[in-house]
Amino acid sequence: MAGPRRLRKELRFLDLNAVATGHYAERDIFLRHDHYVTLPVLRDRPAGVVIGNRVMDLELPGTCRILRICRFDEVVVPKGDTAIEPGDLLTVIGQPEDLNVFREMYEDQGT
Repeated sequence: MAGPRRLRKELRFLDLNAVATGHYAERDIFLRHDHYVTLPVLRDRPAGVVIGNRVMDLELPGTCRILRICRFDEVVVPKGDTAIEPGDLLTVIGQPEDLNVFREMYEDQGT
């Protein structure tokens, strides 16, 4: 169960998202508040372990959600049954502390 402090942070994040009136406004909110990470999914990298998994089967920490998947020349809005493919570029949103956990799980630590 989320404590009052975490709940306030989540509500503040949701309030910011609600005032965004378009793509650029949303992007500016995430850029300004460090609420997103972009992750390439490559077989020889830590994120490669998610290849073939459906979005609903991924263990994402806390508030993290996959916002979009860039796949070649198209943008996929993921649903639960969307499978992750090699070469996908995931945009993940969430609270900064949860994104830090996500980074530890799936990003190269040496880079």
